[in-house]
Amino acid sequence: IITQISSRDLIITTHRSEYSKQVIEAMSDTELHFTEIVARWYDPNGEYGPPKYYYVLVRMDRKEAIKLLKRVK
Repeated sequence: IITQISSRDLIITTHRSEYSKQVIEAMSDTELHFTEIVARWYDPNGEYGPPKYYYVLVRMDRKEAIKLLKRVK
C-alpha cells in the first residue's frame, strides 16, 4: 500500500481573534495480486455510496486469499 499525505494550514489573525483551519488529504494506492476483475461501473447518482464514484468488483481464489491472510497475521 502506498499512501501520499498532504496538509495545508490556513491561519487568519485579526486584532480581535485568530482562526485556523487544517486540511489533510490522503491518497492510497493498493496493488492486489491473484485477483480477477468481475465488473466495473460508474455511480453518477450515489446509489452505492457517494455520487460520481467508480467501483470495481474483484474476485479472488479462496486458497490464495487464505495464504495471504495467514502471512498478514
